[in-house]
Amino acid sequence: MLFKIRELVVEKGLLRGPFGGALKKEIFVPKGEDTYKVYEQGCVLNHDHTVGNYYISKEYFCKKMKNFEVLPDDILVSCSGVNYGAIYKMPANIEKGIINQALLRIRLNNDIVDGDYFCFLFDNLISNIITSGSGDSTIPNFPPLSSIKEIEVDLPELDEQKKIASFLMNYKKMISTNNLIIESLTNKIKDSLSFYYSELEKHEYKTTVLEKFVETVSAPYDSKEIVPLIDLSIMESGSLLIKSLSASDKYDTNLKIMEKGSILFGSIRPYLKKCCIAFRSGAVTGTVIQFKVKEKRYRNFVFANMISDSFFNYAINYSTGTKMPVVKSKDLLNYPLKINDKLLDSFEINNDYIDLLMNLLDENIYLNEAIEKFAPLFLDKKLILQ
Repeated sequence: MLFKIRELVVEKGLLRGPFGGALKKEIFVPKGEDTYKVYEQGCVLNHDHTVGNYYISKEYFCKKMKNFEVLPDDILVSCSGVNYGAIYKMPANIEKGIINQALLRIRLNNDIVDGDYFCFLFDNLISNIITSGSGDSTIPNFPPLSSIKEIEVDLPELDEQKKIASFLMNYKKMISTNNLIIESLTNKIKDSLSFYYSELEKHEYKTTVLEKFVETVSAPYDSKEIVPLIDLSIMESGSLLIKSLSASDKYDTNLKIMEKGSILFGSIRPYLKKCCIAFRSGAVTGTVIQFKVKEKRYRNFVFANMISDSFFNYAINYSTGTKMPVVKSKDLLNYPLKINDKLLDSFEINNDYIDLLMNLLDENIYLNEAIEKFAPLFLDKKLILQ
């Protein structure tokens, strides 16, 4: 049955955030029992309601911000920047709060449309309609609510929506579980390094450079075969996670062979902390520096150092350029490491962590690809669940 978006929401169910002047920094307060969180774009882009640390007082909320309140099951949409059109359904356990000026709040009539189904519908159809009208401006423009309200969608019966959403959400839940394990393994690797350095103070050690343990991989990729590709745009800041892979045919020049198991480091703007594992063979762009560990038994130790704050700070200090600072591989190879061979042996125990990390990261790509494949078929009614 055909519906317009305005028919799927409750009264005032489509609401843009307040004007920027209503949320000036001087009105923010420390978090407390009676404060309200200001939800920002980072929450939507990371699918994490805990992102952000701006709060307003209860008094200011009641006086000026009550209309912008965020409730469980509300859907938030990013309205500005290159990632506008991103969507996130708020879970049950959120802090009381409001949307900021860069978000759209959607509050659905759940007697007509299932919230999870709507999110898949938005990702696969509505978002394309919204973002296709951005024009030639370098700053994308989110369309007015009057236009969004008139977008027409074809919905199956509510029971069918719930079946489809449940099927697709199972893939989402597997991805979320994998992400939790990835985070736990990453923390264990970091903890191993912290323990190593705390014990190091009790022993004699020598100082050597990273180059003793790794070599750069810079062989050009010049095959016509299309292979998975990792570039800076799909590497997440401060995280190993990669939600989707690019492809080598999207770039004409400056591609390097990517070797599975190598460590990838973003050379441009190292303060973004982009470092991950090559969990597939393929290609990388020239802006990604690739390091191959010479001996597998040192892989965990090297990786632990390269995702540490100390290494990122070192990379930042040695980067050059003002607007787009760049760090060179030769400078990273000179990163000093404190070595005690006996203590270093303890890192061999945890080398399986990286193999498991690669398996989980690779599985997430397959799960995301399954969602991308099935969702449009269900939404177009080309596939039906019995």
